[in-house]
Order: sequence, then structure tokens, then C-alpha cells
Amino acid sequence: MKRISFCFIIALLFSLNSFSSQIPAWAKVLGRSGNDVFTSGVSFDDGCYLFGGYTTSRGDDESSYIVKMDRSGSLIWEFVYDLGGNDRITSFYKLSDGSVYASGKLNYSGSDWGFITKIKSDGSILFINRFSFATNTIAKSVKVDGLTPYIVGTCGEDSFIAKGDSITSYSIVQNVQLYDFIIDASGFVAVGTKDGIPLVVRFDTSLKYKSSFYLVKEAGQTKGRLSSIVKTTSGNYFVAGEIDSSEKSSMFVSKISSDDHVAWLNILDAREQASSRGLQFTKGGDLLLCGAFSPSSGDPVDGYASLWGVDGSIMWQRRYGGPLNDEIWSSCSASDGGYTLCGKTKSYGKDGENCFVIKTDEMGDVDVDCDFLKDANLNVTIDSGSKSPVVLTEGNLTLSMNSVKEIKKDPLNEAELICYNGPVIFEVQKLSDPFRLALLGGNFRNGCSVYIGDSASPWQKVSYKSGNKVILKSGNSLKALFPKGTPVLIRLFNPDGKNCEITYTRE
Repeated sequence: MKRISFCFIIALLFSLNSFSSQIPAWAKVLGRSGNDVFTSGVSFDDGCYLFGGYTTSRGDDESSYIVKMDRSGSLIWEFVYDLGGNDRITSFYKLSDGSVYASGKLNYSGSDWGFITKIKSDGSILFINRFSFATNTIAKSVKVDGLTPYIVGTCGEDSFIAKGDSITSYSIVQNVQLYDFIIDASGFVAVGTKDGIPLVVRFDTSLKYKSSFYLVKEAGQTKGRLSSIVKTTSGNYFVAGEIDSSEKSSMFVSKISSDDHVAWLNILDAREQASSRGLQFTKGGDLLLCGAFSPSSGDPVDGYASLWGVDGSIMWQRRYGGPLNDEIWSSCSASDGGYTLCGKTKSYGKDGENCFVIKTDEMGDVDVDCDFLKDANLNVTIDSGSKSPVVLTEGNLTLSMNSVKEIKKDPLNEAELICYNGPVIFEVQKLSDPFRLALLGGNFRNGCSVYIGDSASPWQKVSYKSGNKVILKSGNSLKALFPKGTPVLIRLFNPDGKNCEITYTRE
């Protein structure tokens, strides 16, 4: 076993930092006086984000909560849906048309039922189907193959894998808790826990149980669980979870080949209340791990994120938190660079728990003024890891299923910007008839001022469209300030003084 100090990556951090400064970064909280939590988030190529989870700010019971934001964190829309009582979204899977499948759980007839729903890009719901396998059922993860959704989740002490939005087929495995899965050429690979040990389960293309094994350290049996799994184009896959030891836990990442050979098992230092919440591939092909832990006894829980290479090296890691408990539950790459994290915070916003959204740069940072950014400094222990075969028992539970009609509740309409790193202009677009210029970027604020060339006075014809777009107007008067073929400086100042600049040359 080898241990790697976190110090070796300092040179890499400095080399990446020059790029990070051009990425809009910000942090926001959303919520009212109840408990409001984002459990899942996805990004889209147009720079927008979709977050989902639950809220109790519109009644005592949990209600599903979904929010769409632009790249600057401005709300595009938000919806609070009552799907039957004590319902929450647990997972999203985005589609190319901007819609998503969502899975989750709701309460019906005194017990938990799973649900699958499809949500359009405008937030409206196409359908909701709830289902139960004769006991408390929770849909944990949804994935799509072609046009067909698949779901993995728990039903009491057992777990299920199911096909279709109307569940045309399914399988049950007993005394197992499954949390996430992937679809590959041979069928499905799911991860979870059995008897308190990290577990990997294979199903064939017809959902029939094939094989399973415990993921253990080289020293032998390992207590803990697997919470997330992602796959590569070559068929290899990466898993993440926690390993338990006495009163502490260690988050870890492991690489497993397509034939289920454990390549490595890299384990972070043990901490109290350590929890691995998600593992995602980034646009750059790296791995983004998120979760939470308490640095030492008596400390509040902080959110956590770290970037890993596919060779198991850790590139950076950060904690996110204030004086109370804060957690990161989901992460994704951003279309304009950097990463987006979501979860919950008690340190910021209203009383209770608030939805926490952090848009970071490529190094996981936001701005020096953000008081919730902290070093993590968890060392990595390199373990060869191994697998220990285990045979599961298939179950035979009866499926109950019916449709649900959502009830809209009032949106929360409460969002607070905690901090941000200033505006960024990505490009200038010329608009014709009459001549105008569109400044496209991020972190623009309403009331911003724009200066052209050496002028000490701001341009008066400025139209703020959104946090991503500002229009300079005035036709020929504006055009005269940009002689053809001559570079002209454009500077944008937000009301708080944070600013950026770009040079534009009219062709």
C-alpha cells in the first residue's frame, strides 16, 4: 500500500489557474423557511442547468422541486410539484432535446412508492408513473438506452432493476441495496451494498441476474458501500463510495475493467460523516467526485469535491461550507468551463436547509471573497483492491403501478447570490439593421456600465438582457466608434465595480 501526499499537485494547480480566470464562477442559495435540498443536477450545451430535489417550504410534506438556471445563475423558471405527498427527485437523465427523465419517491397509501417522470425543457411534466414492489420502494437512478429508460432502486431490504416508463419488465435481487448503474454492451452493471460490503452486480440485456462480487481492499473484507458508477467508451468503469472504519469513513474511487478486474482502489483519509454522493465524467475526460465530511470531531459537515485523473491521481480537492452543516450531493461539467455542484446548506440563506449551487472554475474555486471555500488536503492511499465473488438470490415481488397527476404549488421565488468572480465577455457579435453589438458572456449584472475605447463616460444606450447578454445600441453613432479594421477596447463594469474587457475589431 502506498500513500500520496496532496502537495505534489501544487505545480499543476498553478499551470491550470491562468485558464480558470476566464470562467464565470458564482454561488447561490435558494429556499425559504423549510428544508430545501437539491439532490441532482445536469448541465446543457446552451449553458443552462437543471436542478432537482425537494422542498418543505410550501407545506409540511416534501414536494418535488425543479429549477432551471442560466450560466450566470439567473433563474429561468422554477416549479414546486406535489406528486402525492413526501415526494422528492433523486436522479436526472438529460436528453438531446433539453428534456429529462427523473426518478424519485413519493408517499402513497402510507408507504413509499418509486416514480419515473419525463419533464420537458419548459418544466412541464409529460407523465408521472408511480410503482411499488409490495414494500417501501424508492427509485434511486434512471438511465436511458436509445428511447428506453431504465431504473434501479430499493424495495425494502431488496433492490430492483426495471425497464420502461410503464415498467414492461423487471428483476428483483434479495438482501441488496442498489443505488446506481450503467448500461453496457452485455447488459447492466449496478452498484450498492450487501451485508455492509461494497457490491457490484451484473444483469444481462433482459434484466436477468448474471453475477456479482464484493469490492474489497487487498487486506481483505471491507465494510462500506458503492454509491456511483460511470463507464468509459472502452467498457471499463469507475466506481465511488465509502469504506467504514470504526466511527469514521473514507471516500474512495476505483477502476474496474470490462471483465471485472479491479485495476486500483484509491482511498482518501478517513473522516467523520464522510459520504460519497456522486461520480461524474467531466468534459475533459477526468472524474469529478462529490460528497461531504466533517474535518474533525465536533466540526460541522462541509461539502466536498475533487477532480481525479483516470489513472487515479487526484488533481485538486476542495471543501465548501460555513459554520453549520453543508453538503454536496451532485456535480456536472459546465459548458463554459469549470464545474457545477449542488446540494444543501444550513450556513447560508434562510432558517433550515437551503438549496446550495456552486459554479466553480477549473480548479474548483469561485472567488477570493467567498468565505465558504476551504482546503481539503485529504491524502490518498493506493490499494490494489480485489473482488470477492458472491451469489445473490433473485426475488419474486409483485409490481403495482398507476399514473399520477401533479399539483402545482407556488414557487419559492427566493434566490440569493453569495459571491461571484466578476463578469466575463466571451465574444462580441455584430447585429445589423440598425448596427448594434451583443456582448455575450457570463456574470453580467443588471445596471452594468459599458465603456468604449478611451472614453471616460459610459455608453448610454445599453440594454441588459440577462446575466449572459448585453446589447449596445445607437446605430451609426455606435458604429462610428468602431472604425473598420481597428481594434477597439470594450470594458464592462458591474454595479459592484467588478469588471472585464475585450477587444473588438469590426470587419
